[in-house]
Amino acid sequence: MKDLYLRKTIKMMKGQLTLETIIMLVVLLVLAGVMITLILTTLKPPTGFKKPLSKQQFLQECQNFCQEKKFAEYCSYYWNGNDWNEDNSPSEVIKVSDGNNDWLACEDRIYCFLVTTCDDLGYGGYKIEACVDHIYNSNLMKFMGDTQKTKDATLATYSFSPLCSESKLHAMVISTSATTKKPEIDWYQDIIKKRIDELSGQGGTQTGRTTGTTGGLSFQDCKINTNTKKIECSSNCQNAELLVITGKNKKGEDITIQGSPTISQGKISLTDSKLADVDCSQEINVVLVCKNPDDSKTASGSCTTS
Repeated sequence: MKDLYLRKTIKMMKGQLTLETIIMLVVLLVLAGVMITLILTTLKPPTGFKKPLSKQQFLQECQNFCQEKKFAEYCSYYWNGNDWNEDNSPSEVIKVSDGNNDWLACEDRIYCFLVTTCDDLGYGGYKIEACVDHIYNSNLMKFMGDTQKTKDATLATYSFSPLCSESKLHAMVISTSATTKKPEIDWYQDIIKKRIDELSGQGGTQTGRTTGTTGGLSFQDCKINTNTKKIECSSNCQNAELLVITGKNKKGEDITIQGSPTISQGKISLTDSKLADVDCSQEINVVLVCKNPDDSKTASGSCTTS
């Protein structure tokens, strides 16, 4: 009798163990599935990521837009890379060409109209104006004649990134003009913004910063101390956005040094290790981009040891 009871007890225990084992296996399988899903999701690349086009692919797409008369695309499309001159220094302001005209541009905003021709749109600045016309008129229809919304949307088409701002481009235009003694055109400020103002009924009123104005911003007496690696200039600027120094180093190579300066008691200053290598016997140009007053100016630089 005892043996029979013992056998039944052992059989029940075996059945219970088998059920618990099955439940445990199911739980483990579910957990394994969850872990695999998490791993695959983590390793999966972002859905919005696009591999940068090669320059040749980009240029071909621009030409296709022009040939197919897709002017809205041609006029707003820019390269999705960020090292056009392949020097491993992205987000620089560099010189590009469409074959007829040279332009200074940010490497992360190389637009089709800056590096390719499109005969149907014209040449040089006229081509860029024609582009603005296409984008503006398209937006005007979209916003049913609302000129303010149209203006805002058209300006937004030609954007800048935090790494290479409108101010950075404008400062380099001024600096290059001073260095080469040849006037450079700021395609964004002098053509696009001006054309948008004209189309929106502002009569071509100049917007943004101006250069060489009398009164307002003062900027002079720029001294570079190669020992302390510091440049200091006199200015009444209350909010300095950018200081750009161009010249040559002691090897005779062109150099550009830029950064956000500090302001103290009428002095604008910037410290940079590259200032120690400036050739003081060569011409030095310094550009200040100021927010208050909203202006830009160029000054000559010289060296001092005190």
